[in-house]
Formats: sequence, structure tokens, C-alpha cells
Amino acid sequence: MLSNLKELRLHDNLLTFAPSSLRKIKTLSELNLNNNPNLMHKGENGTALGKKELRKYFKNSIQLNKPILTETKTEKDVLEFMDEFSSRINHKQFASNTLPEIIVDKIFSHQEMCDTLNQIITQLNLHNTNEPGYVCYEIISNDDETYDEQEISNAEKIHLSLIPRLLKYINTLYGLIAQDDVEILQMYPEQIPDTQKSLTFNLQSILNEEDLDIKALQFTTLAGGLLHCATGQSEGNNSVNYAAQGQYYTNDFKYNLKRFLAAKKNEYFTITILQKGFNNNQNVHLISKYRDALKPILGLSTAITSFYERIGPNQQQDVFYGNKWNVLQTFYDLVTPDLMINWVFEAAETQEDQRDYNKQFKRDVPKEEKEEYLQNVKKKIKKNKMLRPFITGEICAYLINEKLMIGKKNWEKYFTENPCKIGNHATLTREGAKAILIHEAFIIEDQEDDEMIIDDNIINENYNNN
Repeated sequence: MLSNLKELRLHDNLLTFAPSSLRKIKTLSELNLNNNPNLMHKGENGTALGKKELRKYFKNSIQLNKPILTETKTEKDVLEFMDEFSSRINHKQFASNTLPEIIVDKIFSHQEMCDTLNQIITQLNLHNTNEPGYVCYEIISNDDETYDEQEISNAEKIHLSLIPRLLKYINTLYGLIAQDDVEILQMYPEQIPDTQKSLTFNLQSILNEEDLDIKALQFTTLAGGLLHCATGQSEGNNSVNYAAQGQYYTNDFKYNLKRFLAAKKNEYFTITILQKGFNNNQNVHLISKYRDALKPILGLSTAITSFYERIGPNQQQDVFYGNKWNVLQTFYDLVTPDLMINWVFEAAETQEDQRDYNKQFKRDVPKEEKEEYLQNVKKKIKKNKMLRPFITGEICAYLINEKLMIGKKNWEKYFTENPCKIGNHATLTREGAKAILIHEAFIIEDQEDDEMIIDDNIINENYNNN
């Protein structure tokens, strides 16, 4: 009867449900049900609201505890919490979507590995910090050697110190170095075949990468890992592998979408560990430890499949209390439906990208300037494609094939303009990205009428009539 009630605080109780008549109060801006440990997950009999219905009807107005990290004991706890929301990730579909196993035509020999590394070094910018593709020695080196008091350039540091150490790593990988050096590099013998395969794939990817900044970033990530402990070597390979696979695109939007999401999932699993233990010097070990533990549950990928995390004395710095389900909870706190929608929306072609594409057909460029003009335009188009790989035309073809757009109609749900009309600069909307993820079953969203909730007064009227 309290039709103007704005705040209702029922926290710190032992409620098992809330009455469905609460929905009649349209003015509620705060419904606090924190610390009601017996509150049921889902309501019963149409007269009781559980956590799922409460979240659905009251959305941002409701306060319900998230599971406390130290209290999260099982996978069920985490998944039940996810299921309380009307819009949620379909964890089964999400886990089944994985990156394909890396394929190489032939694993490099020792000489081919060294030659490819040297080729990459010649392509990188070691001199000018203001030019693309710059690689900084201090970021990669990860050692105690210092050149602070010497007048020595960044390029000299890389040639005098970094490259010999990387070549020593490759020598060790192929069994061509003294035993005492093998121990210094902490390489695990059983993972050598996988590492040779992964390193072949990664060096080929870096060599073939045309964007100098991406080339420098991937080289820095890989080299920094190779000069680390055995865990860092594995993680360095994994990181470059995810990046390289995530940038591989075809003309099939559906295939591209799944590969893109699989790469993002692996990338954000690493971010999950880093954001929780931002000042923990054992993070690289925690990433490997929990990736292995949650690989089947989240569908994660590893470039070095034979890797097994060795837990050392400092491994006690585990911010997840040794419980992999705490990691799963933290991952899904970060990777939400909204974040996935943003991934797809931000990877879609923009109006500016489309205008850049059309510039290559511009006819009013002076003949003597045309060649240079076209080179610059094509470079810009390639960069656009790399940053925003989901092209409007390919999305449009997908929607028509999937019968989501019927006869070039129904475009308003997905695009800013009619994508089939010549001259339009149609781009994907955020609602369109959401609809695609729901269609592909990565996100589940309950329909408003999928559960009938009966009010108390209806129950009472039926009872009296009977």
C-alpha cells in the first residue's frame, strides 16, 4: 500500500523470498537486501520473488551481495550468481568457443630460427623513439645489467646484450649450449617440442606483420618472456600467439566473430589475474597455474600444451586463496555481457573508415601525386581493418544469411543507416552488436514474458471465487 515508498532496507535478515507485490511500488529507488544468506535463487508459485526475479524487475535499484571471494567454494556458486541476471553470458557456449590449434608448415631448424630473429631485428626501429616500431632495451632486458653511466645507444644495448641472450635461448632450445647455461635459463625439457613449434609460429607472425608498432609490441612481449623464468617463456609465447590469432580474418563474419571472441577471452583471462594481484610479483606464475586449472571450464588456449606450473616457495602470494573458483568469479566480474557487447561494437567499421576506403577511388588527385596518395590511403585502410575488422558489408551479408534482416529490411535494429542503400555510411549500433551476440548464443537475455509472476491479490481472488 506504500505507493510512494522510495527506500526499503531489509538487509541483515534471514528472508527466503520477497513478495511479488513489491513490484507494485514503482517509486523504489533503493531496495537493500544485502546479507540475507537464505534468499532463494529463483522464486516459487508465482507469489515469491527470488534473487533472479528481483534483479530482473528492480535492476539498478536493488542491492544484493556479490559472493565474497573467500566464500566462493564451488563452480555452482559462481554460475548461480551469474544466472541471477536477466542478461548474462552463456558460459557453455563461451567455453566451447576456442582458438584453433596453431599450425606451421614446418618447425624451424636452429639456423632458420636464428635467421628469422635477425631478420626481425633489421625491421625494427632501434634508434628513434618518435618513429613507428620503436623497441626499448630497458623494457625487454629484465636483468640487473645497467648502462646508465656509459654513453651507449639503445641500438648498441640491443646488439651487445639482448640479441646474444636471445640467441643463447635458441641454442638452449635446440640443445646446442653447455649444461650450466641450460640451468640458468630454467628451460623445462619436456616442453621443448611445443616451444619450438610455438616460437616458429610467433616469429613467422612477427616477421610478416606489416604494422611496425604491432611488430614492436609483439617482439617486446615475446623477447621479455624468453628472457624470464620458464613460466615467463610460456606466457610470452601464449601472449603473442593470442594476438596473432586474433588478428587473422576472413570474409566470413561469423567465423571472424568467434575467433575474435576466443582471442579476447584469453587476453582478458590474463587481465583478470593482473588486476586482482596488481602488486604481486608472482602474477606470471598465477596466470599459468589458473589457466591450466580453468582451461576446460573457460575454453582457454595454450601455445605450449605440455607446460605444467612448478610452484616455488614464493607461490604463497596467491590472492585467490588457492581456489580456482575464485578466479572464475573474478573473471566473470570483469567479462560481463556489457563488456562483450563493447568488444564487438568497438571492433566494427566506422563512418571514417568507410570514407577512407572510398578515397582510393577519388579521381581529382593530380597525376604526379596519385601514387604517393594511394599508398597512404591503402596504409590507412589496412590499419583501419586491423583496429576495426568487422566490416559493415560483411555484417550485412551475415544478417541476411541468418535471416535477421529480411529482404534488406529490419536494418534499424542493427545499423545507423540502411546498409544496402548506395552512398550511405551505415555502421553497426551497440544494440545491433548485442542482438548478434544473443543470436549466436554467447549472451542469454530473458524475455519479459518468459516467466509469469502472479500477484497476491490474483491468488486471493481465485481462492475466494473457488
